Amino acid sequence: MLLLFTLIGCEYLPDPNDVQDTLDGLTNPLVVQGIVLGVAEPESDQIDLSGTDFAQGTAVTIFAADAASVSEIENAPVTGADASFKIGQQAAVTLEAGAAPGAYKAVGDGLEYVAGALGELSFAVGDGASGAQVTLPPAVDVLLPPQHDGSDLTVDLSEQSYDQVLVVVFDLSTQEITYSNEPKDIAELYEYSTAEGAGDSVVIPGAEAFPGESIYAVGIAGMVKGDSSSFSSMNTALSSLQAGQLVFQPVSTMPFEN
Repeated sequence: MLLLFTLIGCEYLPDPNDVQDTLDGLTNPLVVQGIVLGVAEPESDQIDLSGTDFAQGTAVTIFAADAASVSEIENAPVTGADASFKIGQQAAVTLEAGAAPGAYKAVGDGLEYVAGALGELSFAVGDGASGAQVTLPPAVDVLLPPQHDGSDLTVDLSEQSYDQVLVVVFDLSTQEITYSNEPKDIAELYEYSTAEGAGDSVVIPGAEAFPGESIYAVGIAGMVKGDSSSFSSMNTALSSLQAGQLVFQPVSTMPFEN
């Protein structure tokens, strides 16, 4: 009986290499938070993106820190790294250092958003090479109301498979952004990426997003996160790489005329 128990028990013993890989991923001090944001061509003639940052197309933004805990990620940026991003069979595009320490970014040229394609991040500091992957999801399938009273607007994506929802609203008359929940730094991106159930729906605050009578471009992107098992040589508990594509639709708060 002892021999039988021993033989059965051995079947459930984890592979030592898998255990070590897990420990390495949890204790690695390199934290990388990244977001890939595509922009779909607007179907409405009312929406003109030419005077906005979104006219440049797909943007990849990466934040990196040398941190052992969430409380440290804002205070230990990793600078001087070599970073690049590749979508599918496209050539890799170099990410340039951003304005903030630890930020790296590329926009437009060479970055064509292709739903279903694999996005691959390469990140190297000195002799250490790291990487992460995410499969670019399809754009959201949602129809916004063309006429709205300016109150809070709930967008339901519960029938679609997203981890988060990203929203951008701008006034078409001024091209000024009135509302956005896009994370702006590594701490915001970490909080955004770890929010539970955030892909089912989003509430756009009316008072902020629709401050007056105008026509607004409302952009919605369903975001998905890359599987942490595809991350190499970085902290798998604190890191994330997510992707999605903004789809803009016009929403008018102007009085309806018969």
